[in-house]
Amino acid sequence: MNYTYFDDDKKYIQRIRGLREDHDYSQKYVADYLCTSQTMYARYERDASAMPIRHLIYLAKLYNVSTDYILGLTDMPSSYNELASAETAVSQKSCSDSRYSIRWKTSDNPSHKGSDKSSNKSLDKKLAKNPDKTSR
Repeated sequence: MNYTYFDDDKKYIQRIRGLREDHDYSQKYVADYLCTSQTMYARYERDASAMPIRHLIYLAKLYNVSTDYILGLTDMPSSYNELASAETAVSQKSCSDSRYSIRWKTSDNPSHKGSDKSSNKSLDKKLAKNPDKTSR
């Protein structure tokens, strides 16, 4: 079986070491932050052990960068806070600004109140007349 290896496959190893050194943190300090041993963290930097996803997330928060930057998927070290605020801004965008709008059918919507009740009443009458038969 042939395996494909990518040059950037282990770029995160260089990134976590570079970020730690740029912030003047020791391996012990980062290991304590991650609630792991210094030996285990050193194994992450040497690629002797796989780093758990939760540690990736904590490192992104510690260094205030995106997880994509640590993983080598982007070269822009967008801060964690910038990404979170951008996501909030997108989610707060009004539906009226979008190409499509969604109207939810609720019992509070006056245009649907009468039609829902009348269809339910007619169904109740059919079931009362023929309790053995179910409507489709």
